[in-house]
Amino acid sequence: MGVTIPHLCSVFKEGTGMTIKHFLSEYRIDRAKELLANKELKLFDIALQVGYGDGEYFSKIFKKITNLQPSEYRKRIADV
Repeated sequence: MGVTIPHLCSVFKEGTGMTIKHFLSEYRIDRAKELLANKELKLFDIALQVGYGDGEYFSKIFKKITNLQPSEYRKRIADV
């Protein structure tokens, strides 16, 4: 007996309150925040490490979730 993708998505959303796509984006951005503490890593390398092959798309999603560009976030954590 298999599980269909729509059913899995529905059960996931019922249990977490968010879509699988949103959950994965949040997870990736949380990991990116950790990596941004290392100033030696370039933003594009961080994007690749968290699963985004396009640095611009990574920046767009990062800003959507955090309200900051990755470079702004990096500067803020450096100032703390």
